[in-house]
Amino acid sequence: AIASAVVVGVRIIRVGVPREHFVAVGQPVTIAPSPDGKTILVLTSGYNRNNGPDGRRVRSASNEYIFVYTVEHDSPRQSQVLQVPDTFDGIVWNPAGNAFYVSGGVDDDVHIFTRGAGRWRESGRPIPLEHRHGLGIENDPVAAGLAVTADGRRALVANFENDSVSLVSLRARRKVAELDLRPGVIDPRETGVPGGEFPFWVVIHGNDRAWVSSPRDRQIVVLDLSPALRVVGRIPLPGQPNRMILNRDASRLYAALGTDDTVAVIDTHTSRVLEKIPTTAPSAVFANPQQLKGSNPNSLALSADEKTLYVSNGGA
Repeated sequence: AIASAVVVGVRIIRVGVPREHFVAVGQPVTIAPSPDGKTILVLTSGYNRNNGPDGRRVRSASNEYIFVYTVEHDSPRQSQVLQVPDTFDGIVWNPAGNAFYVSGGVDDDVHIFTRGAGRWRESGRPIPLEHRHGLGIENDPVAAGLAVTADGRRALVANFENDSVSLVSLRARRKVAELDLRPGVIDPRETGVPGGEFPFWVVIHGNDRAWVSSPRDRQIVVLDLSPALRVVGRIPLPGQPNRMILNRDASRLYAALGTDDTVAVIDTHTSRVLEKIPTTAPSAVFANPQQLKGSNPNSLALSADEKTLYVSNGGA
């Protein structure tokens, strides 16, 4: 096998495969640091489909990838490369750090990885989310972002093509609840009212409160998880929210607005947007009097002291 290497951070990743099928892996989309800060996971979610000289698909080289890095020392060290058939951005750790979960994209499932004998490996069969098809004509279901409750017992998954979320028991390894996020499905009196479509990202505080981004309808849907899965609020936004993060005490929710080139800062107690932070550049560098767009903020991270917010501009 050809030795693995990482070039320019995670922009280009080459993974060890049999010599006759050298693979350049693309589209790293999500980085997930472990709760203890000693491990980082890098998930791909792209077009890693490769054919051999005979024109046929090479299945062993046509999956998505999870790159596992040990970051305890100054130089990160790649320790493993794991594969899953399909993904769509979602990867999250169990709060205890003894497992992590990956959404299966068009496979409509959730993969569980645990550690044994010093190695990470998939534990059992993926948990099915039980959607026969997505909404619309010839649409497959797509499992997207997911988050885990503080007690590590449940995961909430955004069903991107079904306008819904699934609540999964990680101990029982099955779906225990499903909620359509569209107002008119919840209450027929609101038929035609936009909301909850194409849910993409999920964050959870504690065991009972969650926020789900709905890019299509420019809103964040606020959910209670207990005693029953239900919508308790909707936060309208000026742009399409994609990824979100909470600060440590969950008093602030930060949402990247890809179409608006800003980050919305939201008070979680009042669901009020407190501020919109431009991400393109300081005005002294680029005044942008025409209000041109295209920076496409698409991911967020807070520093340990929560004084600095880091934002990636995918369009720049």
